[in-house]
Order: sequence, then C-alpha cells, then structure tokens
Amino acid sequence: MPKKQMEIGRDESGSHHRSELKKKNKSKGHGSGFDSNSHTGGIRPNPKDSESMTILDLGAYTDAANTAVQRAEKDKATAAKRLKAQEAEQENKLQKEFEKRQAKLEKQFKDREQELERGMHKREDESKHRLANLEADNTALLKKTKNLEKKNKEHKATITKAKDAYDDLVQVKDSHKEQARRFKIKLKAMEDEFGLTTRTVEFYTIHQRLIDADIGFASIPLSQSPESQDLRIARAQVIISSSLSDIIWQPFSSEKAVLYPDLISILDDIAAKLAESSHGRSSGPRTAAIWRALTMRGVQSLPLTPLPPTPANPPPLSRVERVVSKVLSILSPLVSPSQEPQFRDDLLALANSAISVWSSAQTGGFQLVVSSSLERTRRNKWRSLVFDPPSTDSGLAKDVVFATHPHIFTLFPRVTALKISAPVKAGAALPGSWPEPREPCTIETCIHPGTGLPEWSALVLKGKDEESQRQEMIEQDRILHEQERI
Repeated sequence: MPKKQMEIGRDESGSHHRSELKKKNKSKGHGSGFDSNSHTGGIRPNPKDSESMTILDLGAYTDAANTAVQRAEKDKATAAKRLKAQEAEQENKLQKEFEKRQAKLEKQFKDREQELERGMHKREDESKHRLANLEADNTALLKKTKNLEKKNKEHKATITKAKDAYDDLVQVKDSHKEQARRFKIKLKAMEDEFGLTTRTVEFYTIHQRLIDADIGFASIPLSQSPESQDLRIARAQVIISSSLSDIIWQPFSSEKAVLYPDLISILDDIAAKLAESSHGRSSGPRTAAIWRALTMRGVQSLPLTPLPPTPANPPPLSRVERVVSKVLSILSPLVSPSQEPQFRDDLLALANSAISVWSSAQTGGFQLVVSSSLERTRRNKWRSLVFDPPSTDSGLAKDVVFATHPHIFTLFPRVTALKISAPVKAGAALPGSWPEPREPCTIETCIHPGTGLPEWSALVLKGKDEESQRQEMIEQDRILHEQERI
C-alpha cells in the first residue's frame, strides 16, 4: 500500500477513535462525577470519581487503539487489494495496448510484404516481356544477318565474275596499250629522278609568265633539281645587274635626268663633241672628261624640283623605284607572297647603294665604263666559281663549244676606270723645226672583271638537256593521254 493511503487510513481511524471517546465521556459525565445542581455555584469534582474516571478513560483508550489498529490493518489489506486490483487493471490495459499495437504492426508488415510481392511480380512480368521482345529482335536480326550473308555471297560471286572478266580484258589488250603502260611507268621514274612534280595549270601559267617577261627562262627547267635552282639564281642575277646597268650605271645618270629624259642625250652629244680632236687639238678626250665631271657636280648641286603632275603625265618613278619595279615584274612569279616584302627591301637597299657609288664616281677625275660584254678569252677572270667551277669544264673541244653555244650570260658587268692624262709638252726640237706635242695617254684600270656564265658551261648544258627531256616527256604524255581517251 502506498504511504499516503496508509496515512489517510490512520487519520480516519484516529478521528473515529476520538469521537467514540467523547461519546463515552459524555455518557459517563451525566451519571456521576458532577453534581447536577452545581450549575448555580462552582463545580467541584469528587476526587474518587476523578480517579475512577481516569482508569475508565485509559481502558477506553486502549480499546479504541486496538480497534483503530484492527481497522488500520483492515484498511491496509483493503488498500493492498485495491492496489493489486489497480496494478492488474493497469497491466491488463498495457497488455491490450501491446496486443493492439502488435496487431497493427503485423497488419502493416503484411500489407508491405504484399505490396513488395506485387511489385516483384510486376517486375518479373516486365522482365519476361522485355526478354520476349529481345528474343524476338534477336530472331529478326539473325534472319536479317542470314539474308545479308546470302547477299554478300552473291556480291562476292558477282565481283569474282567481274574480276575474271576484267582479267580477260587485260589479257586481250594489244601490244600498243602494253607499250603505253610501260612508257607511263618509265615517265614516272624519270619524273622522280629529276624532281618533276605534277604540272598543273598554275605551273604552266608561271612558266609562261617568266618566258614572256624574259626569254632566258625558256631554256631553264622549273624543278627541284640542283641545276634548276642554280640556273634560276643565275638568271635572277642577270636580270638585276642588267636593270642596274640600264637605269643607274649610265653617263649623266641622276634624278634630274629622270625628270628631263632629253637631258642625257644632250649632255652625251656635248661630251662627244668635246672629245673630238678634229680641230687640231689633242686634249679633246681629257677636256670632255673634265667637263663631264664638272657638269655632274653642277647637276647634283641643283635642287630637285619635280614637275607638277597632270592626269596625262603622272610623276615619273625614281631610279630606285624603276629598278625595283623592273626586277619584280620579271621575278615575281618565283617569289612567294611571304618573301616579297623582304625581297623588295633588299632590292631597295641594293639600288640605293648603287646610286651612291655611281654618283661619287661620276664627279671624280676619271670615267667609269660599265660593259655587259665579256670576252671569251678571259673566262678565267670572269668565270663564276659558284656556278662554273674549273673542275666542271667540258671535255669537248673549245672551238666546237664556242660554235654551238657562243653566248655568255653576264651575271655582273665589267667595270673599268678610264683616266686621261694631261698632254706632255714637247721637248727641244732640232734647229729649224717645230716641236710636235705628244698625245695624252689613256690609263685604263679594271675595277671589276665581271662575272659570267658561258652557254657551254656544264650547268647550262645540263639545264638545257633536262628541259629538253621534260619537253619530250610532256609531248609524249600528251600523246598518251589522247590515245587513252580514244
């Protein structure tokens, strides 16, 4: 029994015991111990009555206490039964709640189990359906593969028949076709040997442009062979040197002469008249040389005043611009677009340098002569060690070579300086005779012997032979293609 319930039971039994004692005392008070007529005066208890009253009260208390104890034990037993009943009832409630929840969980578990089973059955059905579709597709693919294999066999048989027919056609070719095929193989081998690439329309256009601009390219092959490269470089030197000679290395050459083209011819005529010694003077050539130098100094000291341009007469190009324009107009097909700016700058620098040297030379006390003609007997002096080394001399007789290939390509002109000395006074003459003045002597100094490449050199002969073979192969190739088209 709980402590609180026991205390409540004790309080109830104690209060009941006190009420019983009051009732007993009250009944005893009316019987003895008090005088009923004592209300009018003070009440005085009897000593004997009080002692007996005390004994009686003690007994009553004892009985009451026993009764209270019995009642308390009874109440305790009652409370214990009540508590046990409550515990049984609470345990019953918990058991019912547990069973209720257990039943709910079992129901949820069974529902989830059934749901999973349904899902599993559904997936099994879908897998079976997909498997059936795959098997059907596989069957269709197998059937299609068999059909393709059958067609492949048929195609192989057709190809075999076609190949056999082609072999038969090859075997029945005539000898002319066979010779053409062998010649084509030979032509390809010769192309590989000489570095001949496929000649496209662009190739023929470039070659024709070079020939139209300079006929010297007609005998130069365009290929990757060393002879072709050396001949192209040599021809470029010929073109550059001839441009410098024609435009810059001329008597009385200056920018004023560019503005006034007739000035050079007038000055040349004056110099020629001064050089004549038909007037009985022997100092004509020296006078002409001095006049030429003084004239060029005066011309160079004059300010350059260009004429106002008009639509009909645009301003003329300078000597440098004319040299660059002439060289590029010929060699531009051989110069790639990426190399053209650097090539133009090199030409400008070369032309400016040539003008500077020539301007100084024309104002000196001597006359410079630039000649593009080279003498064959002086080959050892002007021969090019790069393109015509001595070890490559042909074993043919020189007179035969000269007769068949007489031309000499001038890579750089021969430059000489002519200095005319003053006339020497005549010495003492015999009595009765007139002293005869001595003619002024001309001193010729070779500044540069020139550089040339003879037509009979090994390099030029090899280049011509290669170009001749190329032309023959091109013609034969053209004939072959025409025959194949037929």
